[in-house]
Amino acid sequence: MITPSHIIYSWALAKKTEKSGRGGGATPRHRTLAFVLGALFPDTPTYLFFIVNGLILGYSGQVLWGDMYFNSAWSIPITLTHSFILWPVLIVTATYFGWNLLRWFSISALIHTVVDFLVHTDDAYRHFYPFSQWKFHSPISYYNPAEYGLFVSAFDSLLVLG
Repeated sequence: MITPSHIIYSWALAKKTEKSGRGGGATPRHRTLAFVLGALFPDTPTYLFFIVNGLILGYSGQVLWGDMYFNSAWSIPITLTHSFILWPVLIVTATYFGWNLLRWFSISALIHTVVDFLVHTDDAYRHFYPFSQWKFHSPISYYNPAEYGLFVSAFDSLLVLG
């Protein structure tokens, strides 16, 4: 899913929790910021990867996305920020210690990760790394028309507008 969609979903969820009174002691502004940053964070290594290797070092798109994205040292932080292990551990830890902003940040990052799990095909993540190299190759893509990408992006657009 595209990063702005993740951010908008998390912003809406933050607003919903604000209205429900389940803020956990954080001010609404701080809770919303934690949700938004949590939605952004899993894609941060990918943006840094592109800035460094594409814009600064000048690698072509073919080399970047066809090889380096999957086979360079960058794949480790990209993979770890989409972890079904990291985020639940942080949620439990933050809940135990009463670190509400970290809990909201981690919940948002986990939601981002779950959504990506459902819509990544050839570019799937290893969600259980380092314990497993397994990837779930979803039958639907958030961008590839051959894998229902037009429908997924239209559905995403409707959700964002909603």
